[in-house]
Amino acid sequence: MKRIAIMVFSVYCIFTLILLILIFSPICSIIYLIGSKRHHVIFKNFKYIAKLIFKIWYFMCGIEHKEFYANGSLNNNYKQFIFISNHKSYLDIPPLLLLSQSHVKILGKSDGLKFPLFFFIYKHIAISFNRTSLKEKTFALKDVIKYIQLGYHIFIFPEGMFDENPHALKPFHNGAFDIAIKYNLPIQPLYFPNSHHRLNPSSIFSFTPGLNKVQFLPTISVHLENPMTSNELKQYCFHFYNNILISS
Repeated sequence: MKRIAIMVFSVYCIFTLILLILIFSPICSIIYLIGSKRHHVIFKNFKYIAKLIFKIWYFMCGIEHKEFYANGSLNNNYKQFIFISNHKSYLDIPPLLLLSQSHVKILGKSDGLKFPLFFFIYKHIAISFNRTSLKEKTFALKDVIKYIQLGYHIFIFPEGMFDENPHALKPFHNGAFDIAIKYNLPIQPLYFPNSHHRLNPSSIFSFTPGLNKVQFLPTISVHLENPMTSNELKQYCFHFYNNILISS
């Protein structure tokens, strides 16, 4: 009975999300046509719409977004961050759009572009690329550099994709750490402790209501007082997360 209830609830969650995207799609189309030559206008408005969609969707599905900070608030000594996090569920994505920080560009796979309903929003709030294409990786890196120079935060899942085991990490890719070292930007780790409880990675029909928590962990500086190579920083962050997963 419980399994049937979860499946019915999951269908409801999927249906409501599709419905909300359909409702807001005409607005996105108008914004795109008006601001086609002004990317910052499209980004700002699409980000606001995406945030609104997920706020309404969370409310309709009984899911709560809540942020917790290691030191009570985000480290104010820095104006820009490379955000990273563990990746355990598709429900790791909505919190990134609901973060209280604005101007966060998500570096993500181009899979989202395969779904027409998500096309307008995803294309302009994320830097999307195909990991198997060297050409797309090169263009994505150029975009990352451009947005860093414009003052944006960059968010990257260092694992690339999630593992069905919530207590294990996939090996980290180099990208986030190469960028952090090259542009002297601190790493701001996030931790999603229970997104896999809200939606299990093994099945899209496993939604459950409740808290979808975001924990802001202590900032990792890459400044001169904490010199590390890109690989050392990657290994440090990997073990940092691994210890959290083991103890949780």
